[in-house]
Amino acid sequence: MDMTQQHGHVDDTLSALDLPPSTPRPPARDPRAAMIAAARDEFAKRGYFMTRIETIAVIAAVPLETARKLFPTKPHILVGALRSHIAAMTEAVADDLLIGLDEIEIVENHLLRCARVAVEETAFMDALVAAVAHDTYSEPEGLLSIKQQLNLPAIIAPVIQQGQDKGVLTSCDAPIEIAAGITNTLLLRCFTRRTHTPEDNAMFISRLVLHGMRTR
Repeated sequence: MDMTQQHGHVDDTLSALDLPPSTPRPPARDPRAAMIAAARDEFAKRGYFMTRIETIAVIAAVPLETARKLFPTKPHILVGALRSHIAAMTEAVADDLLIGLDEIEIVENHLLRCARVAVEETAFMDALVAAVAHDTYSEPEGLLSIKQQLNLPAIIAPVIQQGQDKGVLTSCDAPIEIAAGITNTLLLRCFTRRTHTPEDNAMFISRLVLHGMRTR
C-alpha cells in the first residue's frame, strides 16, 4: 500500500474514493473555522485514522491547497481546535493560584474543567488520544506540535510541585509524571463513562486519586 516506502497511513495514501460529491459552492469566508467545524463532524463520524484532510476540505468548501497551508496534517487540526481550551484552562489555574486556593482545590477545579472539555469537544479529544497514543512516524511535526501546545499535564504540574514542596501532596514521582497520571486517568474515565456528567467523572477521580481509597 505504500510503494514509496514513506510509511504513510493507509487512509492517507489511498486515493480519495470516499470524497463527497462535488457540487458548486461558494468558498468559505473563514477557511480556518470551516475546516475545524468540518473536522469535528468527520472525526465524530469516521474516527481519527479514517478521516482525510481532503474530505474535510471538500466539506468545508476550502481549496485543498489552502487547507494544506492552514493545516498540513491532522494533528495540526487538533491543535487549532483545542488550543483555545488549553489556554483557558491554563489561565484558570493561574487565577486559582492568584486568589489563594490550596493545591487540592486547584487540582479538583482543573479536573472538572478537563472533564467539561472532554464532553464539549468529544470528537477532538477522542482524536487527540488516538493521535498521541499511536506511533505516527509519518507526522512527526504534527505530533511534536501536539506535545508542545496541547500538554494538559503541564498545566497542573507546577501546582503539584508546589504541593510537594509544602508536604501536602506525595513526592512519589516528578510533578509532571503525577500530573500525567491524573490527567490520563480522568480522560479514560470520561471516555468510558460517557453517560456520566463531567462533575461526576471529575469527582470520582478526585476522591480516588486525591483522597485515596482509605475509609479512615
